[in-house]
Amino acid sequence: MNWANPDVRAAIYELITFWLEKGVGGFRLDAITYIKKPERFTDLEPNGEDGLAPVGRASLNQPGILDYLRELKARTFARYDIFTVAEAPGVPAEQIPQFTGENGVFSMLIEFDHINMGVGSEQKWYEPMPWSLTDLKQIVSKSQHFVNKSGWSALYLENHDSPRSINSYLGDQAVKAGTISAKLLATFYTLLKGTPYIYQGQELGMTNVHYPSIDKYDDLSSLNQYRSAIREGCSEQEALEAVWHFSRDNSRTPMQWSDQVYAGFSTQKPWLGVHPNFVRVNAQAKLRNPDSLYYYYQKLIRLRKSSRALLYGDYALLEAEHEHVWAYTRSCSHEKMLVILNFSNTLVDFPSSQELVQAATKLVLGNVPERLPDLENKMQLKPYEARVYLVK
Repeated sequence: MNWANPDVRAAIYELITFWLEKGVGGFRLDAITYIKKPERFTDLEPNGEDGLAPVGRASLNQPGILDYLRELKARTFARYDIFTVAEAPGVPAEQIPQFTGENGVFSMLIEFDHINMGVGSEQKWYEPMPWSLTDLKQIVSKSQHFVNKSGWSALYLENHDSPRSINSYLGDQAVKAGTISAKLLATFYTLLKGTPYIYQGQELGMTNVHYPSIDKYDDLSSLNQYRSAIREGCSEQEALEAVWHFSRDNSRTPMQWSDQVYAGFSTQKPWLGVHPNFVRVNAQAKLRNPDSLYYYYQKLIRLRKSSRALLYGDYALLEAEHEHVWAYTRSCSHEKMLVILNFSNTLVDFPSSQELVQAATKLVLGNVPERLPDLENKMQLKPYEARVYLVK
């Protein structure tokens, strides 16, 4: 649609108002930062053998987009007591106060920098970008810094357009580690400042699927990326492995309800193959296990609701350069919580000589049944261990 045309915008506002008058409680705005387009469509330089270029170069978060969005809010959302959440690719952390918060245009933003880590600006799955835990800390902490000042964030690691989080953030070795690694990620992101989103199957620990052939995939991006990889010199296996890692079909496989045929999703063959691990990773099995990831998420939700610091407190990063451990605090005037996370698959020492860490004497949640004893001036953290402390 041509948002530069005032008649088009008026028609959109009329449509939105129709539903607001019906009493809907809010809107999710998909890829909203692509609506501002250049007046002249000049050719872009291709980034591959197919002669194509990413459309975002010309239409993503372009100057002037906030004029449209402010008008959209004024003519529709601002007139009702509703909630809005917007997909905001291309919006840097520095612009968060312009898009959300008291002077922003939406209630909450869905950010993309952490999700796109490893892909690169050219979006070539077969040319992944290396990244480290310190890179992820920097991206998330920068966003949290601005959310501390204004606005609100949508906290998520998975959705319908992304791979499964255990594979993406911890690697295949974490899948083998089982539930403990999924509990680490759950602790990490649900206790940040914002509102956590839990995607279907994430609460079960569903993981990426490795279909043996590209013919088994349905996602158009996967098929296009595979063909581009072959054109640019990758072997069929290399191209397929790139799809294994980044395909959107990883999060679109049938929901795993039970260990019955087709994971209890259907009595007929689904459009996508069921993940082979459905016999052990399924809702029925998780509900029977009191130590499952499903019930761990319930503990995290109860903890968030019981703590003003975790609901409203500011985020602060500790030990920013530590290669394996992510530690942060959430603080308000009456309470402070400390979160310590070992993102590695090895035993790690974390310095505990800081006054803050020494004051963290009450463990309120953890993901391992038995902790190792702390040594002088350091904590011993098991692989993928997560700890949440109340700081006195």
